[in-house]
Amino acid sequence: MTRTRGWWRAAAIVLAGVVGGALLPAAPAAAVHGPVPRDFNGDGYRDAVLPAPGANVSGKESAGAVVVLYGSASGLTTTRRKTITQNTSGMPGSSETDDFFGTTVSAADINRDGKPELFISASGENLSLGAVWVLPGASTRPTTTGSRMILPSSVGLTQSTLVLLGGNGLLKVI
Repeated sequence: MTRTRGWWRAAAIVLAGVVGGALLPAAPAAAVHGPVPRDFNGDGYRDAVLPAPGANVSGKESAGAVVVLYGSASGLTTTRRKTITQNTSGMPGSSETDDFFGTTVSAADINRDGKPELFISASGENLSLGAVWVLPGASTRPTTTGSRMILPSSVGLTQSTLVLLGGNGLLKVI
């Protein structure tokens, strides 16, 4: 198994282990509905990922987005920012009404290369079963190149399993 394939499998296993709406206790960064601080570009300053699940994208209401703001010596700056939606080049899928992309966001260096991966969930994706996108870490920013979308069914969960596990039908991020 290649190193890349191995960490995608690890991400899927971690996501499959999330049950009953609870988050895994040993996660390096908790899934949140607010900003996630992390140094994504390796400059020594904290960056932030801001979820905007209610954002309208290309005329689609509540399609959702996340915005990465980069830190500097004087704090976060809006002049260097990256907006990520399902329509962003390299992202699997496309923005749809009520996807709520950015429902939760999280970051963790799961492959231990020193560059944090970015996890983004969308509670309305896949007929409201939810989905999680994993964006690989890169030396200057989270990248959509090589990003993956993980659906509940891709980790062995079905609608009946989701109802039994938590009743809310949402796949949450670590």
